[in-house]
Amino acid sequence: MTSRSPAAQEYHKLYRTAIWKQLRKAQLAREPLCHLCSEVGSVTAADTVDHVKPHRGDQALFFDPANLASLCASCHSRHKQREENGRKIVRYGADGYPI
Repeated sequence: MTSRSPAAQEYHKLYRTAIWKQLRKAQLAREPLCHLCSEVGSVTAADTVDHVKPHRGDQALFFDPANLASLCASCHSRHKQREENGRKIVRYGADGYPI
């Protein structure tokens, strides 16, 4: 496991706040299926709430409901993290062709 920068350690505390827990619960209730899986025609329950635009500690972005998307753990771990690290993401539809 990689260690977080001091700034990341500081804003990671936001995930333990009551307001974040309420926003997360509301997001998963509003969008119970993984957004990225749905795009390729797959039905997968979402269990992770992602910040569409990385917040980097900006509390306005962190707590903005319009900046949230529901994802499954697999999509969050693979696709979203690759995207944030500047790597190309190739996703395939149900027909096996890239989308």
